[in-house]
Amino acid sequence: MKSSVVLAVVLLVAVATTPLVQSGENDASDWPMFGRDLANTSYTPNPGPSVLSIRWRFPQEPDYLPSEIWSVPAVVNGVIYFGTGATEVESFTPGLLARLGKSVIALNAENGDVMWHNDQLGTFAFSSPAVVDGRVFIASDQGNAYALNAENGDVIWNRDLISGPENLAWRISSPAVTDGKVLITTQLGYTYALNVENGDIIWARKVDEHVQTSPAVAGGKLFITSDNIGWSGHLSALNAGNGNLVWIYPIDNDLFGSSPTVAYGKVFVVTKKGWIHAVYAENGGLAWKYGMGEGAYYIRPDGPPAAAHGMIYVFKNPPTDERVHTLLALNADNGSVVWESLPSWAGLRVIVADNVIFAGWHLSELWMLDAYTGNLLQKIKLSVPDGLSVVGDKLYVTSHGRFVACIGLPETGAEVESPKTNLLPWLAILGLLLIGVVGLLSFVIKIRLLRRR
Repeated sequence: MKSSVVLAVVLLVAVATTPLVQSGENDASDWPMFGRDLANTSYTPNPGPSVLSIRWRFPQEPDYLPSEIWSVPAVVNGVIYFGTGATEVESFTPGLLARLGKSVIALNAENGDVMWHNDQLGTFAFSSPAVVDGRVFIASDQGNAYALNAENGDVIWNRDLISGPENLAWRISSPAVTDGKVLITTQLGYTYALNVENGDIIWARKVDEHVQTSPAVAGGKLFITSDNIGWSGHLSALNAGNGNLVWIYPIDNDLFGSSPTVAYGKVFVVTKKGWIHAVYAENGGLAWKYGMGEGAYYIRPDGPPAAAHGMIYVFKNPPTDERVHTLLALNADNGSVVWESLPSWAGLRVIVADNVIFAGWHLSELWMLDAYTGNLLQKIKLSVPDGLSVVGDKLYVTSHGRFVACIGLPETGAEVESPKTNLLPWLAILGLLLIGVVGLLSFVIKIRLLRRR
């Protein structure tokens, strides 16, 4: 009995403390694009902040920017880059803040000071910037793709991809920059490869009627989600070099509602009806799919699932106003549920920094969770935290609430809750230890009674 109890305790300790296999991807220190890397894993080996506390906020309270921010911030060489959307507040007085609506903006990552802004390019509700080799690549809602000088915001080139009436917002994706090409999709169904130096079109491909998400790139393939007129969606793999179709994975009576994530040899995509599909990146065959419940949907139309530690992290968002929305961790190999978080209200964005998850909730909460167990470590109130990027020990947040925040070393102005510890594994271990002690004592007493006889 003693040996079996010891074995059980050792196994339980191993389960509680041994991490799953890590992805081994990404070793750069910056967050240069939408999903941090070309595969959209939203994973960084950087640790992120150990305590959720606002280090600085731009603009400082009580001020706000005149338009919403939907961009995931790119953070490169100590500078934060993002675009602002079309919504404006008329009460702003003339000055810098009034001019920061409808702009591409660069902030000092250490203190939030404005380094430059360009307000002559249109609005930027849908495209997050990609910063590569001293250039900022981003697309406006009016249909133009831009390359800007990362030091001063000057336009290097401008390519009109959708000619149309002024003020007409078109969804153009966040760009993926690789191998001398800027890869970008448009709402009208076209995917373009632009010359990184001058914006010339290298190739163009129309796969479907509509594309409303951002692409992923891995193994020489470009992965995009699209839909036809009607209720059918497609996940397509194109040759990133020439745009030729490699394979296509269709779904009926559903639409893909997220950008693709490529990890562990698979492409992971969430549908608007709440299914996550894992498709083999090599040939487009289905590896597995998991239904998150009837009516579940992915609230952020372009947000990719995050991938790290052998798991896929995705929000389960039922179409209800009740606080029953959760974050799921699925085994990337077979789709089984590893853990499910506490409920909140409508998930927005999830990223992984080392062994910690940062999740933004529409209820104006920012959560920090253990990536292996889903244990809630800490949360703070923060207005609609959507764009999340981690560099070093700091988390950078862009908000629909019209501000940017740096989460780092404790500063005043943050409502911080004490970190929590998941006691269940240790209580189970303690219980088994007690059982073992009781069993051992019982065994010793029986031996002594037998000897007395």
